[in-house]
Amino acid sequence: GSGAPGDERTGPWRAFRAGWAARKHPDADQTAAAAAASVRPVDVSLDEFLRATADEGDPYLQVDDLADTLQRASRKAARALPRQRGA
Repeated sequence: GSGAPGDERTGPWRAFRAGWAARKHPDADQTAAAAAASVRPVDVSLDEFLRATADEGDPYLQVDDLADTLQRASRKAARALPRQRGA
């Protein structure tokens, strides 16, 4: 197809007709999306949600790890940037 706006083989009309036809025979993704949309929401308090999704890792910032990451990033940036003469 040429892709011209009035071309029957491409464009918004084809997409519309394909969508209209698909309503009778939805594909697996459409069926799964409809099923997910039909599930009733669950009311959970913020406290319950945070307790259920809490990460059990170390709750403190590790300064040494952060410093190492910043040093590596600084070295990479220095290698990537052209050297400035007379600076």
